[in-house]
Amino acid sequence: MRGKLIYVTSSFPFGKGESFIHPEVKAWIRREVDISIIPVYPRGDLIKQCEDVSYFCGPLINFSYFLSFIKLCLTRPIVVFRIMRFLTGSPSKFFKNLGVFPKAAFYSLKLSDQRVFHIHAHWGGVSSTFAYMLSELTGAPWSITCHRWDIYENNLLEVKSKSANFVRFISKKGQVDAVKLGVPATKSVVIGMGVENVSRSVNALVCSKPKIVCAANMLPVKGHRYLIGAAAIMKQFGIDFSVDFYGEGESLESLKYFAREKKVSDIVHFKGYLPHSSLLNMYSKGDVHIFVLPSIDLGEGLHEGVPVALMEAMSYGIPVVSTKTGSIGELIPDSLGLTVDAADSEQLAEVIMRLINDHDFYKKSSDALFSIISDAWLVEDSVAKMHHLL
Repeated sequence: MRGKLIYVTSSFPFGKGESFIHPEVKAWIRREVDISIIPVYPRGDLIKQCEDVSYFCGPLINFSYFLSFIKLCLTRPIVVFRIMRFLTGSPSKFFKNLGVFPKAAFYSLKLSDQRVFHIHAHWGGVSSTFAYMLSELTGAPWSITCHRWDIYENNLLEVKSKSANFVRFISKKGQVDAVKLGVPATKSVVIGMGVENVSRSVNALVCSKPKIVCAANMLPVKGHRYLIGAAAIMKQFGIDFSVDFYGEGESLESLKYFAREKKVSDIVHFKGYLPHSSLLNMYSKGDVHIFVLPSIDLGEGLHEGVPVALMEAMSYGIPVVSTKTGSIGELIPDSLGLTVDAADSEQLAEVIMRLINDHDFYKKSSDALFSIISDAWLVEDSVAKMHHLL
């Protein structure tokens, strides 16, 4: 396939929030596709492992962008009018979308000699608005990957999906809900994010003090407090274990207070932000024995999609425990006995203790979860499906 594939992201390859896109980008590179990334709003440092990834870096607002926009208005007024009329489809988000128009004008000129064959946006929000503008200005076809919150934000999703070649959803639930919002079923496709194929590192619990890990942003929707509650219950049973939380966010201080209140500060540790590569390195060494993601559903789209964090742990053979919320059931079937009702510390404690005490259950869980990833959730397969669509 000749020409360049443009990936539009929110911030990747900068910052901490979209590291799950990196395996997908690497899979495109392995397929010898010339891919470059345009982050709409690059925030934070360049991810160390992305130093060899091709990207365009520019702030959200720049005087050069406005010069490009003025030039565009003078030379292509019909296209500018068409895009502006498109944006009026969502009056409440008009100015939010308009804010990326000057940057799109600038990069459309920058890409004019790049022979772009396709533009793909991660997120159905402003990132896809930016990609739509690039498509209109360059003539290249485009598409969208919708994740979770961006579906329920519904930023011109119906009209953008009609303009796009296809809209990819990472979960069946996301697709169903988006179709209800007006996304044409004929344009929608479910293709999971996927993880890289790795050498399995865990198949038995042989450690006398199991390490339980939860790596997730410290946000209410992640349900950290219920794992803290489960730790308090397990402590009463005299089990020797530790719980390490990795992540940052608004709930951190309240969670620390809750851990002190529950008298588990000696076994529950808040480790802060951990680079994605360091987390995977822990998995590969077998330093993590159980991964727990106790997410809850806060309504209005605030729930899990298909968490890559769970996929990654599973790909190393690490047993995971999670909840029956969002689209988690599309990844972990209830029949495995590893998902519990949301906001239930007692059920969480029960399943974790079973994994610790029943080595046969631990081994069977490890085998089953590893097979799920190998059979249906590898990034190479996901990118192959997208490549076919392009």
